[in-house]
Amino acid sequence: MISQLFNFYLENQDDLVKTYNGKYVVISNRKEIRVYDNEDKAYKESLKEFGEGNFLLQYCSSGKEAFTRTCYNPIISF
Repeated sequence: MISQLFNFYLENQDDLVKTYNGKYVVISNRKEIRVYDNEDKAYKESLKEFGEGNFLLQYCSSGKEAFTRTCYNPIISF
């Protein structure tokens, strides 16, 4: 489910950025898009409305950097 919603975001990223750049978008069921200025509010309201695991919360920005995160774990080293 989440991967489908993320793919929807990727497929529509350019159009979404034109309209919602710098906002937090919540995508559910590929048809419902909610827009928020605040990530915490977006998460809390979406959790109530859609339920856990039924929505994608994404910061809307252009480029791959908008959805790429680097995580560091000081315990694991390669």
